[in-house]
Amino acid sequence: MAMGCAIWWCIDLSTPEGMMRGWDPNRGCERHYLFPEKFTLAEWLTDWLAGHRTFPSPQETPECPHC
Repeated sequence: MAMGCAIWWCIDLSTPEGMMRGWDPNRGCERHYLFPEKFTLAEWLTDWLAGHRTFPSPQETPECPHC
């Protein structure tokens, strides 16, 4: 799912619950472009159907000399 500005959501189909990951190449170094989200696809869809628009929210990365 594209969010604009090259930001994407990815669905991890290797997990039964469909955990989601965010992709934001505008932040830090390329090792931190892909990051886990705090919700599943079902949780995100429920929130979206309720009229909320959620954007990927990367967690703070520890000190990285490449960021």
